[in-house]
Amino acid sequence: MPSAQLTIVVTGASKGLGAGMAQHFLERGHRLGLCARTAPSVAVTGGGGGDSNSENVICESVDVRDPQSVQAFSDRVVGKFGRIDLWINNAGSQWRKRHVFHNKTQHLRLTNHASLSFCQGCWIR
Repeated sequence: MPSAQLTIVVTGASKGLGAGMAQHFLERGHRLGLCARTAPSVAVTGGGGGDSNSENVICESVDVRDPQSVQAFSDRVVGKFGRIDLWINNAGSQWRKRHVFHNKTQHLRLTNHASLSFCQGCWIR
């Protein structure tokens, strides 16, 4: 058990690296705010039961492309745990179909959105 219990948010936590990080932090006794477009479950993180929330975990469906949804999720995590110590952006998206561009502005707008839609980074309090 760590000497200091942290509150950690992991986006893109429903599978892959996000679920792996969530499992790692949960095993070490940290409090977690987990989100993804498809709500991660506590069962994915080894918390058992398949509940979407537990005493030390909040799991929600959040689209990180929507700033208001991200802020609301952040507010709920802080409301439950009092603070956020570490925020790990692991959410990503990909284009599944080919786009036809009618002009350079449309191409630039869609390309920039695609580049920014992979949210990658970390914030530590």
